[in-house]
Formats: sequence, structure tokens, C-alpha cells
Amino acid sequence: GDKSAADALFDGLLATRQANTYHLSVMLKACSGSDVQRALLRRAEEGGVVPDVSTYTVMLGRLRIEGRGQEVADLRAEMQRRGIEPNERTQAVLARPEEVLSRQRTAKLVRLLTVGDKSAADALFDGL
Repeated sequence: GDKSAADALFDGLLATRQANTYHLSVMLKACSGSDVQRALLRRAEEGGVVPDVSTYTVMLGRLRIEGRGQEVADLRAEMQRRGIEPNERTQAVLARPEEVLSRQRTAKLVRLLTVGDKSAADALFDGL
């Protein structure tokens, strides 16, 4: 897909305060990493989007794949402060076995290297 076109559309939705949590979740899934996701979340909140459980579930999944355990705990605490309860999907993401996460990390590294994004692959690998 054309991520730059999706970015432009989402930016337009934010500018007109028409973006919603569904749009945000779709865009979060297309982000290259959790740092990009966090920046996108900040922009979306500034544009009036209120994150919900699906927002946090996507972000928790990425953090787990990246091996960022402390950030997972921090994000769960943020959910609790905001009164956002984990749903079944969130629980499944948090319960994902290490073996599954390892396969997901390997697949992500292969995808990054296939498209020539060595710096992102290095960052993912270094975070493990």
C-alpha cells in the first residue's frame, strides 16, 4: 500500500477533527516501530482522538514484539490511569508465548531487511 497517501489522509482527518480510534488503530498497525506509534498517538490526541482499548492493544503488541517489557508495564499503567480495561484481545496479546513472539520478531526482521530498512532492523535487533 501507499503509506504516504494514508499518512496524508489521516493528517487531513486530524486537521478537521474527523479522525477516530478506528482510523488511529489502522495507522498504528502501519507504523515501523513503537516509537513511531507513540508519536502518532500524541498527534492523534492533539487532533481530538481519544485512545481506547484497541489503540493500546496494537501498541502493546508492538512493544512485546520489540522486547520492551518495561514499556509494556508503563503502557498498562497508563491504561489503568485512564480507566481503560483490557479486553479479550488485549489479554491474548499479553499472554502470547515467547516462542510466538520470537517467530514474529524473526518475520519482522526479514521484512525489514527485504525492503532494505537495515537501520530499523538493527534497532529492532538491538532492542532484543
